[in-house]
Amino acid sequence: MLTIFIFAFGPLDWSIENPYYLYGFLFFCCIALILGYLLAIKKGKTETYKINLDINKILIICASVYFIFYIPTLLTTTGKWYPDIVTGLMNSGIAYKLSAYYSLHSSHLVMYLRILFSPLMIMVIPITLLFWPKLSTTAKVMGVTTIILSFLLGISQGINKSCADITAQIVLVLMILFFSNNHKGSKIFYRLKIISLIILMCSLFFAYNITIMRNRITTDISLPDDFEITTKELNASIDAYSTFGSAVINDQNIILKLIPDELESSVVYLLSYISHGYKGLSIALDQNFTSSYGLGFSDFFRRNISKLFDQPNFEDVVYSRTYMAKTTKLDWPVGLVWSTFFVYPASDISFYGTIALIFLIGYLFALSWKDALKTHNPFAIVAFNGFCMMIFYFSANNQMFQSGENFVGFSVVLLLWFISRLMLKRKLKTSAL
Repeated sequence: MLTIFIFAFGPLDWSIENPYYLYGFLFFCCIALILGYLLAIKKGKTETYKINLDINKILIICASVYFIFYIPTLLTTTGKWYPDIVTGLMNSGIAYKLSAYYSLHSSHLVMYLRILFSPLMIMVIPITLLFWPKLSTTAKVMGVTTIILSFLLGISQGINKSCADITAQIVLVLMILFFSNNHKGSKIFYRLKIISLIILMCSLFFAYNITIMRNRITTDISLPDDFEITTKELNASIDAYSTFGSAVINDQNIILKLIPDELESSVVYLLSYISHGYKGLSIALDQNFTSSYGLGFSDFFRRNISKLFDQPNFEDVVYSRTYMAKTTKLDWPVGLVWSTFFVYPASDISFYGTIALIFLIGYLFALSWKDALKTHNPFAIVAFNGFCMMIFYFSANNQMFQSGENFVGFSVVLLLWFISRLMLKRKLKTSAL
């Protein structure tokens, strides 16, 4: 909802031609998400029954797999056996280009193996953060080490996504603690401490994101080797990037009046970055629906399923039916810019069907959290974390199903969660007889 507000009332005028259609659709999506969540919370009574799984052993095994792949991943994506955070922090533009080069030209074996073992690696951070009080010292150390190494990997690659994901997960846990009533002592002091930690985490990420963004833009600008770009010229370039070729900066916007002049360009870019996907959505909403037969919601899924069909240009034909292809033809190139989560499933089930899907996501989101609290099911907590990340990226893309690691990891965890729920229900029925 915050990103919708920023898009509608922020410092950028996106010249939306179908505002009633766009905001009406987003309104119904928000309502569907809330109703699905409330239905799962209110529905029935969940018995408190601890699932018979050793969380510490699971975390230790999953973290061990992550450690095994860490150095091979560094070599494959950065060309170095150690995380080069100096280049990542001081010249993230170069680090990003080097990472893109090595990822393209290195052997893909490590990345395929990471996809195969992704159901294990995807579990480490959510279990560490959300089951912290129940972990052994060994499990805690391995979990925290994984989080730190993940931060360092993202920095060395010049990619802010890894840091954004982990920051979001940490802030999520802090928010849960903020609303928790289990703390003993002064609740006011406790909540002030939590708020301070949230502000600190967000501020650190904001500073890091600005540094990365400025470095990348500076690297992208073609200049003579002995030429140094001035702050004014850099800010002008940042402003140009912020518009994505479709918006106009409103200098009179109240947000810009409240921030220092030296931060204005950086703030505009950040606000544009997290909300510009709604421009792509508005373009897609005006296009005719042509189903992509269940292959539009995920690039990874479509690419691999298409290999099973012995027909020339099968993937290209299917992709041409998606909303992503249609908006790209209208100078909004999906992949280089965002068009929100919604256009991906809508390519298969239409925007009306997507509203129903959002209701289901809200339902499963709440049900996974409910199961995690009642049964301490690790698969439920990882599923909950996955739904949190999915919703977090609603304004951008279909995050949990785009890359191979997320697709396979999240899908397998969902399946394990559903199976464990059925097994648990059977045990409850048996014990009640």
